[in-house]
Amino acid sequence: MTMQEILMLLVQFPIIGIFIWYSDKKDKQFMSFLDEQRKADRDVMKSLLDELKALREDHDAHDQRMSQAVSTMEERTRRARAR
Repeated sequence: MTMQEILMLLVQFPIIGIFIWYSDKKDKQFMSFLDEQRKADRDVMKSLLDELKALREDHDAHDQRMSQAVSTMEERTRRARAR
């Protein structure tokens, strides 16, 4: 190996070091972004789940009211026919 080749290798070491440092920094930033995105997604999913639960409760209450109303109408119809 000639002196010029050795110098070329020595010049490349800092460049490789900078590349590794920069790649590690960007990787950490990306991982942080993914963590934030996952947290935001969880928050949105929790909000949607809460809304769905509220809608289900409203739907169940509506079904119960309608069942009672149908029962009342059926009872009135029976009484009216019995007369």
